Amino acid sequence: MGRFGRAVTAFREDGILPDHADHVIRQFVFHMEYIFNIVDTSAYPKGKFLRIYDMMGIKLKDIADKEAVDLGYQMMQMLEQHYCERMARAIVIAPPIFSTIWVMVRGLVDPATAEKIKIVTPRKLRAALLEEMDIDVIPRCWGGNGVSDWHESEMEQALWEWVRTNGQRSLQRPDDDE
Repeated sequence: MGRFGRAVTAFREDGILPDHADHVIRQFVFHMEYIFNIVDTSAYPKGKFLRIYDMMGIKLKDIADKEAVDLGYQMMQMLEQHYCERMARAIVIAPPIFSTIWVMVRGLVDPATAEKIKIVTPRKLRAALLEEMDIDVIPRCWGGNGVSDWHESEMEQALWEWVRTNGQRSLQRPDDDE
């Protein structure tokens, strides 16, 4: 959880693969539904999340790819249509070229959503994360004192345990079984 009691999710992309967009979108929706149905069941406006996108693995050729552009557009639409009010902030860790691209794309995004998105280079990441969470929550790989990587976090481990236990069942709160 972040400094303000918000759930924090991280997503790392290492390149856009052919036919990868559907998987990325399903993973995103699954994470969001897990957060709001299992981790933080607080009603809006309290139940908000911080999303961190590590895009350092994306190359310029990926950005120029039609599938990558379509995926980016689909993800923005998904955020705007289904999670905009629940998203407190999105931090995008990206090479400097992304800032230039964001200037061009920002006008296509709903202003309320655009205000919540912050593009940072790795050099400015620690400061941006400290605005949202305590140093002990930030992973060591991003300059904090927390676990080495998000995949080692308590929340991520709980997610995988939930998946192992529940398999393909739909997401529902534990008390919904009764």
